[in-house]
Amino acid sequence: MKTLIVVGLNDERVREIDARTRGVHVVPVDDVSFRQPRADTAFLILAPMPGLDSLETLANVGVPILITLDASLSPARLASLGSLPNIVFANFEPWLPSRRLLREQLEAGKLGVPGLVRLHRWWKATANAPNGSLLRDLGQILDLFGRLPTEIFATGKANLQVHLGFSNGGMATLDLVRTLPEDEHYFAMHLIGSSGAAYVEDANNAQLEFVVGQPAFRIAEETLVGQACLVQAFADHVTEKRPFPSENWADLFAVQDAIQTSLEQRQAVSFSRVH
Repeated sequence: MKTLIVVGLNDERVREIDARTRGVHVVPVDDVSFRQPRADTAFLILAPMPGLDSLETLANVGVPILITLDASLSPARLASLGSLPNIVFANFEPWLPSRRLLREQLEAGKLGVPGLVRLHRWWKATANAPNGSLLRDLGQILDLFGRLPTEIFATGKANLQVHLGFSNGGMATLDLVRTLPEDEHYFAMHLIGSSGAAYVEDANNAQLEFVVGQPAFRIAEETLVGQACLVQAFADHVTEKRPFPSENWADLFAVQDAIQTSLEQRQAVSFSRVH
């Protein structure tokens, strides 16, 4: 693969990503990309745009395609696309540097077994959350616990609070609040494990890590680096003909449906899903 076409970012951001990647030329989408794809081209879809109805055709002629949920495709469309060759799905959030640092610490055993995760997003009252925001956050939480929840309780309307209970005794709280007076967005996540804790926030591109006797402060440049890391990983997998780990969006949609049920019934609901 020589060229990776990015859908959903402006030309300046794509040039910045191209400068940070190796072995592939990263370019923005243009009017002819969907109609006349070259054999050495792949697509990364980060946002909705005209032309996405051509994805089936592209996949069937061998064009590799990575779709994030920010493309705002329906569950039925994602299920249809998921049955085709050359299409994979990814959650962008785990590619952000702070989230990757947290995952590395967890996998290295520094934090022990996750017991409590609290994820907080604070939006300006007039701002719209990005497409797929709730699913992206659910994906982060389920990835950290490595399992689906068994109990779900949700409350609120414009401000949403979700509680997830897990079979190992762990729990997670997700707060989506729309009362931020000035800035467009604020994100923070806490993880308390059996032997350590970590805190992530994007206001200062910072991550705090608390392990017994070894506190640490880390700086993590967020969005641009996260996008470049995802682009590079997908390009490497395509070039080396290795399968890219695809996100199971069906699980996330099922959890989201259970959250809606809890909101409607105003009570906790049990959750189970058989694959």
